[in-house]
Amino acid sequence: MVAIWRTSRSSGQGEMRAVKLLTIATVVYFISWGPYVIQAILMSLTNINAIPSNVRFATMWLANCNSFSNVFVYSAMYKSFRRRARFLLLSVCCLGDGRFHVNSSTDKNCNSSGRDPVDLFD
Repeated sequence: MVAIWRTSRSSGQGEMRAVKLLTIATVVYFISWGPYVIQAILMSLTNINAIPSNVRFATMWLANCNSFSNVFVYSAMYKSFRRRARFLLLSVCCLGDGRFHVNSSTDKNCNSSGRDPVDLFD
């Protein structure tokens, strides 16, 4: 009975984390896209272009930044996402052959420990 309680409690924590992630992602979405949608509705209803071009530019960039902000939301919520994102950055930096290519004067091995590269960030 104790094992059943632990299983249901851990799955409940996972569900709460998922609900929290969905809530945060939804709020960030509406904050990012809200100004652009309001601007587009106002421009279509009033049929005038009284909104300054720099405001239109800023609202479009804010809306497009929603995709970039999701990386921060996921990495704040999930350790496994952070580990995989770091591994992806490491593999891009090393170009797959285990050597850094950022500075050609350094000849450091990316995985000199022999461990799984994902485990290097624990």
